Amino acid sequence: MGEFNAGKINAPQSFVYFLRDWVLNHIAVNDKKLGAHLLEMKRKGELEQIVLKVKRSEETSKLQII
Repeated sequence: MGEFNAGKINAPQSFVYFLRDWVLNHIAVNDKKLGAHLLEMKRKGELEQIVLKVKRSEETSKLQII
């Protein structure tokens, strides 16, 4: 991992294509479905009932939904 971070090892082209396709598919399919679902909830007046709390982990600097 250290050599990769230092720029001595390149990611294989197939891995780069896999990541690109996965991200695009995730946005185009899953996020689109989520957006449609949230819009439908808003239309029905159900969205006000949902409360998401987000917490930042001090150890990893990642956000967590609690």
